[in-house]
Amino acid sequence: GMRIDAVTEDRPGFKAGLIKGDIVIKLGKDDVKDMMGYMKALSKFKSGDTTFVVVKREQDTIKKEVTF
Repeated sequence: GMRIDAVTEDRPGFKAGLIKGDIVIKLGKDDVKDMMGYMKALSKFKSGDTTFVVVKREQDTIKKEVTF
């Protein structure tokens, strides 16, 4: 996965409820193993698209809707 180092107000991750320290493990249909996997998955979306992001937060796995 890819750990979120910061969440900026009014950006898609913030609006989806993601927080610093969450670990992104899936974006849309793509599994995220590292930063390159995250960037590859992210490149499939354009402004206005909505998908799901799955993150690990401590012991929980959380699925959130995110709109770019």
